[in-house]
Amino acid sequence: MPDFSLQVSGVTVGTWEDPPSSTEPSRLNPFTGRAARRYLGVVGTAITLTAVVGITVGPLDAALGGRLFAAASAHAPHPYTVSFTGGVGQNSIQTFMPLVPGHYLVYLRRKGGGKVFAHIDVEVAA
Repeated sequence: MPDFSLQVSGVTVGTWEDPPSSTEPSRLNPFTGRAARRYLGVVGTAITLTAVVGITVGPLDAALGGRLFAAASAHAPHPYTVSFTGGVGQNSIQTFMPLVPGHYLVYLRRKGGGKVFAHIDVEVAA
């Protein structure tokens, strides 16, 4: 169980629609009366993952007792890993720039503190 939560910025939250076809059912299992949601990003627009520890959003490294954060990707629409940049002395905030449309699965992890994943669908600007 992670000991932090995750905020995602640089995205919008949209309705995830996956209606059934004539041969396949919908892949969604939403709660009755509540639509499924998804993060939507735009190619060329920075997306930021920010750790929240307790009530502190984006804590400084000095406040983390040596248990720092690292960002990584588990899936991307290209054959290389996503490249993240973080602020000096504040690795609880990590940013990446999606250059290719598709589905990204990115996460923050913390030694002894678990991982929190975010699924993000990136599209070309309309």
